Amino acid sequence: MKKLAQKNAENREKLKVPHTLGYKSLARKKHELESRDGRTYSRGEMYTISHKKSDGSFVNEDAYNNNEKLQATIKDYVSENEAFQKVFGKEQHGYVRSVGLGATPSQINRSTRLASSSVENEKNKGNARRN
Repeated sequence: MKKLAQKNAENREKLKVPHTLGYKSLARKKHELESRDGRTYSRGEMYTISHKKSDGSFVNEDAYNNNEKLQATIKDYVSENEAFQKVFGKEQHGYVRSVGLGATPSQINRSTRLASSSVENEKNKGNARRN
């Protein structure tokens, strides 16, 4: 048991961008925020929330830079999920970062495709009305 605890401690120290949620899972924090505020939180918002200290500063320079890249990339993409993958890389099989438990990449990609097609449909409707 001590070997496992030591290995976990070593791996935790290697982490370059730690989150600030402590023992609370991202899913729990997201649920609490959504219940309190009555709205849904995006992956980008949850990244920002989970990597800031209580004084509002980021945990380190890497977290700040990742957030800046993410916010800039979100402006260039139709879907925030696509922007998130562009900044942080492709998702692992069966797991999606910053969403919580139970979400899979296929579910996120499906919602991304649906959001992208609805935005394109709105653009096409707007162009048809102008003509």
